[in-house]
Amino acid sequence: MIDLDDRDAEVPAGVVGTPTFLIGREIVSIGNPCLGLLLDTLDAVESADGPC
Repeated sequence: MIDLDDRDAEVPAGVVGTPTFLIGREIVSIGNPCLGLLLDTLDAVESADGPC
């Protein structure tokens, strides 16, 4: 989470608006994603990383 009131906050490349959702450094959605898309994306990341 980035505090937009903090002028010294580091904003990742590609973040041009709010809200922007990232997983790691990859932008998942600019704007609020639909729940299904967000859950599918999280499942794909979890599958790629292997079980916890």
